Amino acid sequence: MRKLLLTIFILLNSVIGFSNDNNGELINALRNNDYRLVEITGITLSELKKETVNKLVISKNDSGINIFLGVNSLRTQINKSGKIFSPGPMTLMAGEKNFMQLENKSFKILDATENYVIDENKITFYNKDKTEKLVYEKVESSLLEKALKTSTYNLKSYTKGKFQMLPKEMKNKIIIEGKDGQISGFAGVNRFFASYSNTTYLDKIGSTRMAGSETAMKFEDEYLKALSTIEKVTVKGNNLIIETENGKLTYKKM
Repeated sequence: MRKLLLTIFILLNSVIGFSNDNNGELINALRNNDYRLVEITGITLSELKKETVNKLVISKNDSGINIFLGVNSLRTQINKSGKIFSPGPMTLMAGEKNFMQLENKSFKILDATENYVIDENKITFYNKDKTEKLVYEKVESSLLEKALKTSTYNLKSYTKGKFQMLPKEMKNKIIIEGKDGQISGFAGVNRFFASYSNTTYLDKIGSTRMAGSETAMKFEDEYLKALSTIEKVTVKGNNLIIETENGKLTYKKM
């Protein structure tokens, strides 16, 4: 059994390992942007959990094409001819029935994809006889993501909470930055991290669990609550201004 699995693994990696010269338009599209699934034959995405649907993304990095199918992630490559996608390794987690059905349907269409159409904002993949399709739409970066993509910002003022009571050395360490599609920073005592969202700016915020002074911990709690309720983002010169339900945060580029 181990020999069989090893043989399959070697074959998969030998298939997805080659470089290709064709399908350059598709490769360039995926290299420059992420695309989110917005339509699939036979399934109504609006009836599924929005937070999971928002993660149904196809993207490219140095190791190949990554596709989140609903529960599991598929890593593949683009073929030179014939079927668009090569066989590739995939995680093997179990999930909710409706998302497993979505995943099986998506995988079936991707496995049979021989045609695609790219317009300005969408990529549509078709099976051989064009009776089934997957439609992906370009994911536009939010202003916050664009601002943090190349810069780190230090918090200079907060209209609510205990910011002014913090010691200067702690204020200087309260930063916000972006890397690899994620946002992170230091909140006074703990580091925090979250994913960008085009609709709410940030998805659920997580953090480390260190303890600090009462003032610092109270500020941190207020600060993270503010970041979870962003209403508007503005960039003015070197300043990043984030307006939230819990006050206005003003940062300066470092």
